[in-house]
Amino acid sequence: MERILEAGTGDTYAVVMIDLDDLKEVNDTYGHESGDQYIISAAEILKKIVGESGLTARHGGDEFVLFLEEKSEEALQEKLLQLKSAQDSSEAVLHDGQHVPLRFSMGCCFIDEVAAPYDEMLEKADIAMYQNKRQRKEKHGKQPRMKE
Repeated sequence: MERILEAGTGDTYAVVMIDLDDLKEVNDTYGHESGDQYIISAAEILKKIVGESGLTARHGGDEFVLFLEEKSEEALQEKLLQLKSAQDSSEAVLHDGQHVPLRFSMGCCFIDEVAAPYDEMLEKADIAMYQNKRQRKEKHGKQPRMKE
């Protein structure tokens, strides 16, 4: 990521922090092997949306960091809309073939021409992600989302 930013291609960039919702519930209900598959399904969905122009990385546990690079702000906004759409419309296929809703919270930090240090960008995206998580809980409440 730092090499891309140093190259100064003039593209538009963002760092997105993702936190999977309901992983504990999946682990408790279906077992840790299914929890692993929940994470793998999320990675596949995120990598598909990010595409070849960006980076998708597991940050640890149930968190991912995305680095988005697009030629225009409009293209970057479109990618963020795709992520937002996927927040509540994705499914994970568990190890036994069962489908369960896959939900996540996300926060974004746009990178301007003078990029801040990576830690600062990640912290801003993380703060935005926790705001999104709070808003989603207020809107939807804590309700079971697993299929029986």
